[in-house]
Amino acid sequence: MDIKAGLGYEATFTVTGEKEQVGIYICGDGNKSGTCRNKKKETFQAITTQLADRKPEAKAPDFVYYFQYLMLDGSELEAISGNKFKNEHFGKVEDYLKQKGVDRKHIKEVQATQQAIQSVPLRLAKNTVFIRLPHNDPRCMNEENL
Repeated sequence: MDIKAGLGYEATFTVTGEKEQVGIYICGDGNKSGTCRNKKKETFQAITTQLADRKPEAKAPDFVYYFQYLMLDGSELEAISGNKFKNEHFGKVEDYLKQKGVDRKHIKEVQATQQAIQSVPLRLAKNTVFIRLPHNDPRCMNEENL
């Protein structure tokens, strides 16, 4: 999916009725790998600093710009805020996810991703997910970086 051409994007998800874990990722994919899994994971502030400070002729690295962990349970969709994965709250969210059947290794992977990226929370409304992406440095917004 390519969202740089517009302000919104519509995606459809199939609900199977089973418990599922889902990650919403938004990333740069200059190498056309088709996945966000192995991209650099850093805070938006660190990304904008790196992009703004690079030489204009240098190719921009691919970053994960946004990540949100979701739980699908039947027809219910639950977004767990990245703030809940911070160390001071982690014990509670870990216990909650273990009760939902999520293994500890996966919980730790989600925690590491959430802490690295520090995405703003999304908003759920009926059947729609709203994501507001941060932006601040126009030097990072040339065509090559999007």
